[in-house]
Amino acid sequence: MSEPCPRCVDLEARVRELEDRIAELKREPPGAGASPPVPPFELKALRLLEHGWGEGWELRPSPPRRAWMTEHPTAYQCLPMVVANQWGWQILSPTDVRASWDGDPHPSSLRVEVDPQWAPAITSRFGRGIVTFSPPWLFRTPRGWDLYCKGPSNRWKPNGSPLEGIIETWWLNYTFTINWKLIEPGELSFARGESLAQQIGRAHV
Repeated sequence: MSEPCPRCVDLEARVRELEDRIAELKREPPGAGASPPVPPFELKALRLLEHGWGEGWELRPSPPRRAWMTEHPTAYQCLPMVVANQWGWQILSPTDVRASWDGDPHPSSLRVEVDPQWAPAITSRFGRGIVTFSPPWLFRTPRGWDLYCKGPSNRWKPNGSPLEGIIETWWLNYTFTINWKLIEPGELSFARGESLAQQIGRAHV
């Protein structure tokens, strides 16, 4: 009598295991073992400083319009793009900023020209042509929600690329920074009231 096929034995055992698990699931009450529901999204922006370098920053709902789209009105017929424009909140620059980079990776190689009032919050901290903004808010979201921080949707700047990050604001007890990288040696400027970042709620479960 021939020996049973090892693969067939393993397959039969696996089938029995799956059948047993299906039977267990049928016996479990509805919802047992399911992940807890994610609470509704809520964003709290706790302002830590009203004066000095904390003055002048603004937080607003992201608007649906973009200057280049207004010049080409048919662009507003693209609903997904318009929705992306107004999803989340924007952080606005408190002052005019001009950054000049000579291409060297050291932080001192990026010169940031800004009113002295905001010099502590708008700096060259990381090197490699990255200008860093430190807004004066501590953001909080319910458990299960993060903030996706990125550049303004469907808007770009010459020689500037916004860096993106996921911030775990449901537990984080300190602030975070907004960062733009100069793509190549040269200049990058921001005007007072210009959008620096767009923040979007993101469920992580």
